[in-house]
Amino acid sequence: MVNDYDKRLIMAVKLFKKRNSGKLLPDGMYDSNRIFVLSQNEKCECCRDIIKGNIRYPLNALNHACSKVHVANLCNVSVNDLKSKLRKQKRQQKQQVATVLGGAGYCHQALRPQGLVIIPE
Repeated sequence: MVNDYDKRLIMAVKLFKKRNSGKLLPDGMYDSNRIFVLSQNEKCECCRDIIKGNIRYPLNALNHACSKVHVANLCNVSVNDLKSKLRKQKRQQKQQVATVLGGAGYCHQALRPQGLVIIPE
């Protein structure tokens, strides 16, 4: 049985992955100077310390809205729980890749070129 907190944590993981990959942008808009501004629905308590964007750094708010801290606050979950869940999923994904490719040792072997000899001049 999955409780409400676990559902919000799963939603936060999905939201972070989509925002981090660029598939989903946070709620906001660009003003006349091409500075990204978050909407009122998107703003959280973590956003008050973000420096307002300017012409030199127009994406401060956008970068913050894609961060783990903001996504955790938006979904009302702990940042540490979100980071832990993301690490756990990454570990599971690596194990699945290793299993498909032929074992844990194979992953490390596959990253190294075989038979390459560097001869000093």
